[in-house]
This record gives sequence, structure tokens and C-alpha cells, in this order.
Amino acid sequence: MKWSLHNKKGNLEPFIFSNGKSQLDIVEEVIEAIKEGHKIIFIKGLCGTGKSAISLNIAKELGKTSIVVPVKNLQKQYEEDYTKKLYILKNNNEKLNITVIDGRNNHKCPFKGNCTCDNKTLPCTIEIKSENIELIKKYIDQNPFVSLNNFSTLKDVRRKSIAPVCEYWSPIICKDWFEYEYILEDAEPLEYKGLNDKTFIYNKREHGCGYYDQFISYVNSDVIIFNSKKYELETIMDRKPLTEVEIIDECDEFLDNLGNEKEINLDRLSRMLTNLKIEDKKLKNLAIEINELINSILNNARILESISNKDIFLIKDTEILKLLRYFLKNPEIVDLTGDEDSDYLYNVYNTAKSFEKFFKETYLTFYKNKYDNLVVNLITINLEKKLKEFLDKNKVFVMMSGTIHSELVLKEIFGIKEFKIIEAETKNQGKITKVRSGLEKWFNYELLKKEGSRENYLSALSKCIELAEKPVLVHVNSFSDLPSTHERSKYYVDNLKTEEELKDEQEKYKRGELVQMFKNKKIDILYSTRCNRGVDFPRDICNSIIFTRFPYPNISSLFWKVLKKSKPKHFSMFYFDKARRELLQRSYRGLRSDDDKINLLSPDSRVLNSF
Repeated sequence: MKWSLHNKKGNLEPFIFSNGKSQLDIVEEVIEAIKEGHKIIFIKGLCGTGKSAISLNIAKELGKTSIVVPVKNLQKQYEEDYTKKLYILKNNNEKLNITVIDGRNNHKCPFKGNCTCDNKTLPCTIEIKSENIELIKKYIDQNPFVSLNNFSTLKDVRRKSIAPVCEYWSPIICKDWFEYEYILEDAEPLEYKGLNDKTFIYNKREHGCGYYDQFISYVNSDVIIFNSKKYELETIMDRKPLTEVEIIDECDEFLDNLGNEKEINLDRLSRMLTNLKIEDKKLKNLAIEINELINSILNNARILESISNKDIFLIKDTEILKLLRYFLKNPEIVDLTGDEDSDYLYNVYNTAKSFEKFFKETYLTFYKNKYDNLVVNLITINLEKKLKEFLDKNKVFVMMSGTIHSELVLKEIFGIKEFKIIEAETKNQGKITKVRSGLEKWFNYELLKKEGSRENYLSALSKCIELAEKPVLVHVNSFSDLPSTHERSKYYVDNLKTEEELKDEQEKYKRGELVQMFKNKKIDILYSTRCNRGVDFPRDICNSIIFTRFPYPNISSLFWKVLKKSKPKHFSMFYFDKARRELLQRSYRGLRSDDDKINLLSPDSRVLNSF
């Protein structure tokens, strides 16, 4: 077995870790563990392990591979490093073919030219409803494979009736979806094996749309890199290609997010059902029946009273269970508009499908949004059962992180009884210098409720900013950790960014522009709620890191409230384990090698006392 990593100058030798192992040794240990029959293998590697290069060398040895990362930043990092700067050679001396799969909003539409592929007026995305009838007619008329005269009503229209007008539309179709063979006249049908023994066809048409072009990787790429949300969706649909190994980067984040949480806006759903133009008598009666059920929920006094109390219900004790079962038993209701990408009926159906196997343990709450619409928030916290869905559909999982869960959490929360841990780099990188202002306190929730504590907290945070050697990364645990505009003036903390300013910044710069500005030294203070994973600030890019507070998870979130209510023994174990891992991950952003050093500051004494 050979190590492979190359740049333009030549071969790059594998790293040697402080424990004497090399990157190649880790690859060999993983391959051997798979041969021994292990289904789940953990690679525990701190900063300096080079886990991405290890994962690609595992792929080189095993064949077609899925790599899953928690955030788009990490996807971008893989793409920049291994499709532009570096490359891996397979055993036949061909370059490892690597493709990053991302969403519509990351691709410019070649059909219209002035928008991204998530625009709602495109032939591949437009909702098939009466409001769009003129544009739909135009697309049908331009489609060379159909005649407008063959469509008497809107219910006759399907995606295939309009989307081929765009020569780049290249859909993936499962062979089981249609009673008769699905034929797209000018497409080259390319088969691949999906999950659950299903066969899919990528209908290859004209090259030129980045969004649709990327899916040919399902047929011919050696490595496919997903973000975790896209991976989950493709797995639920069984559309993800069957691969030899699933490599989960930052696996603890992936496992933490297995809790399934969805929302349904009941007022919006009711309006949609009311406005549907339905000619089929059976479907019309079904829509009326569902809408009557929704109206009974909207006017339920017990539910309306629960909003102020923030009561938590089991789904079996509410009519929401009946609502979801309507959709599961009558999937044809989704076809009333024929749009799987954007139609709200499909979203509700997809929500029902995602909870179908969890109805005995699904919890929910109700709340009113800013438009006074009633929204139901559903969640299941059976992480063991959710993980099993992924495990059952795939062959082998290699989980990588510098902050793996404790073995007790892996066994008790996730039900992972049999696994192997392979240690890569075990030595913490760099040096942390704690800088104290003298204003630190144990700023927990109880203290912050006391009179004067808010001013003390903001003054301590302001002092941290004053003392910190720039450039400075400020890890904001919650927007409310920052002052309001009024508080900044009232407490004379003019050197702090306000809560409103940070929200506006993050809304304006959605694609990592602030991170790049910080890296390029265009700004010397970066406030962020998002830099806990997937971003590196080595050397003098970051001299100081400030934690606004100890990074405990939001205990008022539905997940933690339900876990505390249903599994109190597991709650504390998992809650504190999560906080410990978050603290380490956030400090690692500035410690990427043994030469790195950071100053650590926080108004919260719990942060400094943990190092």
C-alpha cells in the first residue's frame, strides 16, 4: 500500500505524528479494521493529523466513497485543496476523481443567465399552479417533445411537460417511480446503483448547468463530497449512490445533529389547500377533509393555551399524528401541483416520511410566528434509531474528529456498542496563554438575572476586547451575549459590536465573506456565531480568541428540553459532553500547528478555568 499526495512540485510524504504513527499507518489500520469486519471505525485525530488526506487515501484503496462534512466551509476547503492545489493518484496512476455536491443557490442558471438555479420561475423549479399558468403555457409551447393542444387542464401538466425546454435539465429518475419506462427523448440514460437496492438513471443532456452537471458524479466519480444536510436528504430518498465507505469528517457534529426537527406552518398549509383548483372529486374531498382537520387544530383551545406555557406534547396525543398519516396514506395529494422541489405540500409529505418510523417517540410544541400563523415544531430525539437508518443502508462508516464523544455517550445515546478507535495525532497543537482582566465571573443564567449583572458582564466583555492582541476572533455563543444599541450607549461599551449589527452582518455576508476579510487582514476583529468548525486561522491570522460565554448548548431549544424530559439520566451526560467538545473545537480555530499560539480571554471564568 502506497501513500499518495502530490502538488505541482512533486510528492508530499505522509506526516509523522507525536505517537510515532504516520498518515499511511492510519490508512492501513482502517483498511485492516474493515477486513476484520468492523462496521464503525473512529479516527481520533487532533489538529495536525491531516484527516482529509487520510480520507482520500482510504478512498483510493477502497473505491467509490462518500465524504460528509458538517458545513459548506469544509466542502469548499476540500474543493480548493484537492481539485486545484493537490491531487491523489490511484493505483493505476490516474488522478482520483473528486466532486463536491452543493445546492441550487451555488450555481448560476445558464437558461436565464441572470439568476441562480434556485430561481422560482425556471422550467425546472416553477410551481405548477394556476398563478403561473401563462409562463407554464409558454414553456410547454417551447418544449419540442409535447404539444400545447394535448393539455386541457393544469392537472395534466408534469415537470417533464415543461422542464425539457431547458436543454440543460438532466433529472435523476428511479426506475421504481413510474409504471412505464421514463423516457427523455434527447437524453443519454446513465444507470447507477442507489441505496436499498434501487436503480437510478441520470438523464444526461447538454453540459453547461453546474447544478445538473454535478450529478454525473453519481455515475463516474471516485469520491463524492456532501454537506451533512444534502447527505441526509439524498439518503432518505435512496438517491445517494451505494459506495464502499462513508467517511464522516467532524463526526461528532454529524452525530449531534441526528435529532430530526421539522416545522409545519398550519395556516399556510390550510391556505394552500383552500386555494387549490381540483377537478378530481376524490382528491377534492380529500383536500376538504384535511383542511377541516387543520381548522380544528387551529381552533383547539388546549393548543392555543399551550403556546404561552411552551407545553411539550407527544405527537400521539395530538391531531398532528392524524394529519401526517393523511399525507402518508394519500401521497397523490402531493401530485396536485406536480412540483417536488418547491411545493409546500411536498415539504409536508417529506416531513411525514421523515417521522414515519418515529411516531411513538415524536414530540412537538406550537408557537405563533411573526405573521400570527400557527406553527407546529416536531422533533424526535431517538438518535440511536436515526443513526441505524444510515448504518442499515450503507456498508462501512469511518468517523473522524479531534473531539469524539465519550465512549459512554456513544453507547448510551447513539447505541454504538461495537466500534474501533484508531488514534492519529494525540498531542494538542500550539500554545494557549490565558489573559485575565480581573472582571471575570461565573456568568451563568442565574447570576445574569440579578440586578446589575448585565452591566458587569458587558463591562467584562468590553475589557476583553480592550486587552486582546489583534487580530481577534470573538466566539459569540448567543446573539444576546452582545449589547443592544441602547445598552451599548447606556453602559459605555462603545468598543463592542451590537446584537443588531452582528445579525445584519451575517444576513448580508452569507457566503463566508467576513471570514475571508479576516484572513486577508482587511478586518482585525471577527465576531461570529458560526466559526466553531471548518475554518482555520493559523499563525498571525489570529492572535487572540474571546469566548463571550462558556459554550453550553441552548438549553431552551426543543431538543434539549425534550431530552431532559424524556431521558433525564442521559441529559446531563450528553449536555456536558457537547459543551466540552465545543470549547475545544472553538479554541482549535487558532491552533493549527505546534508553532501556533493564541491569547485566550473571556468574561466567563468557566472558560479560563477549563484550560
